[in-house]
Amino acid sequence: MLDGLLVLDLTRHLPGPWATQALCDLGAAVIKVEAPPAGDPVRALPPHDARGVSAAFAALNRGKRSVVVDLKRPGGAALLLDLAARADVLVEGFRPGVLDRLGAGEAAARARNPRLVWCALSGYGQAGPYRDRPGHDLTYQAYTGLLGRSRDARGEVVTPGFQTADMLGASAALAAILAALVERARTGVGRAVEASMLEATLSARALHLGPWQVGDRGGRETDPLGGAFPNYRVYATADGGAFALAALEPQFWGGFCDIVGRPDWVGRGHDPSLVPEVEALFRTRPRDAWRLILETADVCAAPVLDDGEVLSDPQVGALGLAAAGHVAPPFAVTPADPDQTAAFARRAVAAHPGADTRAVLREVLGLGDAAIDDLEAQGVVRSG
Repeated sequence: MLDGLLVLDLTRHLPGPWATQALCDLGAAVIKVEAPPAGDPVRALPPHDARGVSAAFAALNRGKRSVVVDLKRPGGAALLLDLAARADVLVEGFRPGVLDRLGAGEAAARARNPRLVWCALSGYGQAGPYRDRPGHDLTYQAYTGLLGRSRDARGEVVTPGFQTADMLGASAALAAILAALVERARTGVGRAVEASMLEATLSARALHLGPWQVGDRGGRETDPLGGAFPNYRVYATADGGAFALAALEPQFWGGFCDIVGRPDWVGRGHDPSLVPEVEALFRTRPRDAWRLILETADVCAAPVLDDGEVLSDPQVGALGLAAAGHVAPPFAVTPADPDQTAAFARRAVAAHPGADTRAVLREVLGLGDAAIDDLEAQGVVRSG
């Protein structure tokens, strides 16, 4: 659907690369502009495949072309502006003001290319007292109160196993970019859009913060979706596994009570004092025994799977979500279309740093070998 669009990806780590990966999966040509000498730090994360490519890096950057440009060198910023003059979208994840100081900021880029959609993705937003602070997913979760809701049985805050704030920020950036492209199709003019992990996470917490704003101070302890009640909770099983029960609606909770032979529980789905009894029940059988009892029943319940089980799960297999060593994009685009499937397969390889520098400078900017050699000799670019 985005065939013919050129995207410049100046991001690294997780949020920005995930957003631009989605654009790539939708058909856009994505050029990853990396800093020398090693490019995106995620390239160093183990494990690596036989080609020496990090599995984590490949998951976020498959199908992108890599160009190494030193923006701190004389000529580096000018080269980036030349690329931006021919691009449809530019996504950057620098701290606010960095590209302006280097001479390649949004105003300069869009002065040369008014159709450019410029997306600034940051940790804390483009204004405010935190704008220049460094951060990662854990700090964004901490500042938005999300981390405060991640507690163990003793009530102590635990480190989450998923980068929720990063992914919310990435999704917000993707939505903003696509909305700006729709507007550009109508007006012919691009715009600058912003997204941040803090803003996206806080927005996603509206369900929790809304009650607080009208005076409800119960917090997680009375949250029906936070494990306070027996009908929506994760339970340990006899073999050390876990089972997720999400029987919020009366028909699901009633069905669960009927299956386990406890009709006396039917009216107690929101009774916290029942939790110990349900915990004791789940500890009487191993996880897979509960699968046989509950998984196909109409009660909203599921086993807690590990990564290997997820990749071999029949539903994941039926949708083709984890084939050929990669995970599919987060959307289905005519999944039965063989052309779409083939296009996705062609984009399943991640490039080494600078692997496409020379080709991109030839194709996008029309530079000859002598000009590229000169840029490389000056340290402005590097080819892989």
